[in-house]
Amino acid sequence: MITLGVRSFTGSKFLPFEFDPDDNVSDVKEKIAKSPLCKGVKPMLEYNGLELADGRTLSYYGVKEPGVLHICE
Repeated sequence: MITLGVRSFTGSKFLPFEFDPDDNVSDVKEKIAKSPLCKGVKPMLEYNGLELADGRTLSYYGVKEPGVLHICE
């Protein structure tokens, strides 16, 4: 398990989440969607300037601690 920060689109909110590096991006988005950051809407996510695509894993993008996922529109 890795702990990653997730920052809201406006940057005003930041929450830590635990994920497995082999988690599918779609599952990560669903978990974040259930948080106060998204209010049930499945977000688009970026890591190091790359948009994370459903069907790929966090490890595919080299996501690791300490990392921050950014919610984007």
